[in-house]
Amino acid sequence: MTYVLDGVRKGVLQGAPLSAVWSDLLILVVMGVLLVPGGLLVFRAAERYARRSGRLKRSG
Repeated sequence: MTYVLDGVRKGVLQGAPLSAVWSDLLILVVMGVLLVPGGLLVFRAAERYARRSGRLKRSG
């Protein structure tokens, strides 16, 4: 969240060009590339565990 706020502050309030905000954008892209697939893998593993242990059975 800090990188988003820093980028918006630089771009909107200070009128900085895109080149000045590039470092914040790069960090956000790297975080997205790493965290989104990582989160999907963790979710898939948790769902697989819940299905195998019977925690996702519907009742009623």
